[in-house]
Amino acid sequence: MSDSINWNKIKSGNVRTIWAEIAPTISKELFNNKVAVVKNIHDAPLYDLMVCFRKDAQFMKKEYYLLGHFSDLAKTTGPPPGTNSDNLLKICSKTLKETIPETFIQRWSKGKSTIRVELYGMSKHIINWAVNNGDLVVDLTNPSAHLMKTVYIINEVVYVQKVHMEVEVNGAKIQHSVFDARIPIAVAYNKFPVNDKGVLGPAINNKVDTDADFFCVNEEPL
Repeated sequence: MSDSINWNKIKSGNVRTIWAEIAPTISKELFNNKVAVVKNIHDAPLYDLMVCFRKDAQFMKKEYYLLGHFSDLAKTTGPPPGTNSDNLLKICSKTLKETIPETFIQRWSKGKSTIRVELYGMSKHIINWAVNNGDLVVDLTNPSAHLMKTVYIINEVVYVQKVHMEVEVNGAKIQHSVFDARIPIAVAYNKFPVNDKGVLGPAINNKVDTDADFFCVNEEPL
């Protein structure tokens, strides 16, 4: 699948740029696009289970903004409706584990440029949505949730223990031990409607977007 890689970006030698370029290819080859590999690898620890994000409708390009863990947005005080804290705790603590390959090693090349990626110690965890309608409520007075009509919540995460990458451009080899600690490497997510009281409705059919760009809520797009 080297044809899907923009090799001009690889020549930069920049770890973040290279990883962002090959992430969609890894999503396809390793996960058949069922989960999206995190493109901004150095922010990977932020992409964990129950982390929320929103889509920015102001841009033609697909851009999403991370809002933090659902507990940071949940309405837990004041008049009802409010989040069922006991059920939220169960959701967060009783995840399911799915069997996946623990190792992925792949090499792509074009001309005198080569990329080799090694992922070790992979495991996949999934949220068990054992909740009733009305159990999850966002606080619409929270600036991050103001006027929110839809929220996306990460419900599947593939963790990896080690990420190693080697890049060779015109005979010059660059080696990067990108991460040597357990981090989220790929995610899937559910899309939920939010009513005018902040109550989350049943999940809406949603396809993972492996090409999307994600930013922190206070971060400007590059």
